[in-house]
Order: sequence, then C-alpha cells, then structure tokens
Amino acid sequence: MTTPNDEHRRRERLRCLIAKHWREQGRRNDWTDAEIEQAIDAAIERENARHSATSRPGRTEHTTPPVQATMFDADEATRRTRQDAAENARPKQSSRRDAIELWVASKGDTGATRDEISIAFSLPIQSVCSPVRDLVRTGRLRNTRHKRPTRQGELATVVVSALLPRESSEGGK
Repeated sequence: MTTPNDEHRRRERLRCLIAKHWREQGRRNDWTDAEIEQAIDAAIERENARHSATSRPGRTEHTTPPVQATMFDADEATRRTRQDAAENARPKQSSRRDAIELWVASKGDTGATRDEISIAFSLPIQSVCSPVRDLVRTGRLRNTRHKRPTRQGELATVVVSALLPRESSEGGK
C-alpha cells in the first residue's frame, strides 16, 4: 500500500530523473509543466507494467528507494523548495538583524566588529556577516574608518549605530 507521501516522492524522483535526462540530451529547461507531468505519468505506467509483469502471487510489493536529486538540478520543484526555505528563514533573519542592531547600538561610540558580534551571539561569522551587511545597506548601521583585530589577528571594520552622530563615531571628522 502506498501513501500520498510515497506517491509524491515517487513523482519528484521521476521529475528529477527526467529533467536530468532531458538536460543530457541538450534540452535546457525549455519544457512546460504539462510536458514533464506527461512524461512522469508515462514513466509511472512503464514502472507499473514492469512491476506487474515480474510480480508473482505471494510476493510483497517492492518499492524503489527514492533517488537524491543532484545538487545542481534547478527544476521548478527545486526553485520552489529554495523559495520556501527563504520564506521560512525571513522571520529568523529579521529578528537576528534587530538583535544585532540593538546590541551594536548599546556599544555606543565603541561599536563592534563582525567578529565581536559573532562572539556575543555565539554564532558562526558567516551567520553574522549577511545581517550586518543588510543593516549597513539599509542605513541602520554604519561602517566607520576604525578597525580592530579579530580572533585571528586580522583587522576588521568597526560598525556603529546609524543613530550616532558621525563626529562621535568617526573620531571628530
């Protein structure tokens, strides 16, 4: 007995395999959803016919394990998955940006480097750089001309709240 989830996985597996095969034949995402659905239906019919021809009474149903899509398979399902993941991450990103902005503002003229923010929030540096870049881009934080050493000993730019007057954060300039 197959569940709707099993059937969905089967269709997605076939969608990836068909798209990969078409790309190998030189087609570059020039197919419609209707074409791919028709190809999936035909593949399911062939699989079912093959299964019924090889099945014997008393045998349990054998299902093919799902196949992992290639990392570079950019079909419609992959795009939708990426869009859904981005939508789900937005609330976390905005609350992280808000928390970083408040924390940097609490530092006053001293400001903070991305490395210091990473330490304060116990986050990897790559989880800090994007929110800080967005805050600078939107004008909520400002890069200064000051630099401080990171844990690795390299100099990093200090960011301050955009609410501070430029003179205090720029050392009189």
